[in-house]
Amino acid sequence: MTFKHNNRQQSDYSDTLLAGKFIGNVEVDGTINGIDLVSRMTELEDKVKKLTDFITATNRQPVVDTRIYPTPELTGDNSRLFHGNGFSPGKVRVVITNKDGTYWDDKQALTASGSGFVSTTLLNIPSVNGPFFVAATDERLNPVDWSGLLWSNTVTILT
Repeated sequence: MTFKHNNRQQSDYSDTLLAGKFIGNVEVDGTINGIDLVSRMTELEDKVKKLTDFITATNRQPVVDTRIYPTPELTGDNSRLFHGNGFSPGKVRVVITNKDGTYWDDKQALTASGSGFVSTTLLNIPSVNGPFFVAATDERLNPVDWSGLLWSNTVTILT
C-alpha cells in the first residue's frame, strides 16, 4: 500500500494498517487484506453521505409514522349517554376525568359488538366538578401515542 500526503509520496506500508488524522489532501492506493482501498473509501463516503442526508432531512421535519390507525370514535349529546364505533369486538375500557384532574375513573368497562359498536349511559359521575371528558380504548397498540394505546376521540359530558 502506498499513500501520498500533501502530494509527497510516502513509504510502502504493504501489511500495515494506518490510523490517525491527516491534515490536507491524502491519496491512498492499493489493497489491504485483499480489500481495494479506493473502492472501500468510496463505499464509506457513500454511507456517510446517506447518513448525513437522513439526519439533515429528519432534523428539519418530524418523523411521521405513516401507518394508518383506524381511530374509534365516540359521539355524545353532552349528557351521560354516548355511543361509539370503530372498536375491536370485545372489551373496551372507558376513562373519565375532569379538567382539573380531581376526578378520575378508569374502572368502567364496556363490550363492543361484533361490528365494533358500543353504547352506554355512564353512571356514578358526580354532579359537581364538571364538565367531564370521556375517552375509550379497546387496547389496540399505537406506537405513536405516548400511552402506547389507540384511543378514541374525547367526548364532553356536562353535569
